[in-house]
This record gives sequence, C-alpha cells and structure tokens, in this order.
Amino acid sequence: MINIYWPAIAAGILGNMVLGFLWYGPLFGKAWAKEVGVDMSQKPPAKAMIKSMGLMVIGAFLLAYTLAHNIEAWRSLMQTMVAAGKMPGMQPSHIPIGLAINSAAWTTIGYIVPVLFNQVAFENKSWKLFFINAGYYLVALGIMSTIMAFWVK
Repeated sequence: MINIYWPAIAAGILGNMVLGFLWYGPLFGKAWAKEVGVDMSQKPPAKAMIKSMGLMVIGAFLLAYTLAHNIEAWRSLMQTMVAAGKMPGMQPSHIPIGLAINSAAWTTIGYIVPVLFNQVAFENKSWKLFFINAGYYLVALGIMSTIMAFWVK
C-alpha cells in the first residue's frame, strides 16, 4: 500500500500557490497577461477571483495528490533496486533527489507539455505562452516533488 503523507501534499499545494503568485506576477506577469489578453490594470470582480482561486486550489490538489502516488510507487521500486545492488553507485540517501528530479521532469514532459502543445496547435496560443506555462509547471512540479520526496512519514 502506498503511504501518502498529507502534510507534504498540503505544503506542495502552498508552494504551488506561492510560485504561481511570483511566476504570473512579478516574474512573467506582464508577458503572460499580454499573451492571454488580460488587462492587469483592471481588477477582476471578487466572484471571478474566488472562482479562479478555488479552481486553482483544486487543480493544485489533484496535481499534488497524483504526484504523491507516483513518487511513492517509484520510491518503493528504487529502494528495492538499490537494496538488491541493481543501481550501482546509488546510495539510499540519493533516492529522494532522484525521485524529485525524475518526477518533476517526466511529469512535465509526459503530461504537461503535450497539453500545452495542443494549445499551440489548436487554440492558436503563442510559443511564448507555451514556454511561460511549461516553465511554470516544471518549477511547480519540482517544488512539489522535492517536498514530497524528502518529507515522508
């Protein structure tokens, strides 16, 4: 059975929210707003903000929860392989960083990038927006993966 550590999921969601504030605010906010046609000088209605934030939290939870399952499944396999000597040079202390890097990279490449490609191909989204969003997800998944790979029961 996979052991999911709920405080790590909660911390991953919080990390995702902080990153989102920074990424789509001071770091790339102007470029992102231009690409999606949002006027950053206009404050959205409170109801729209509540809806957006609620959906963002639900999305972050789904991302963190499924990522946690993925990480824990791979953790078991890696522990078994390291113990059996099938990963030469790898020590048990290396497992968390390997999990964090691989989970973030492969989840971004396999699940996020194809969706973003489709947005460029069929929704006429720009490549600039593709790279802003792909970068965000890579960093967000890196934060979540690192928290969940190192912070275990």
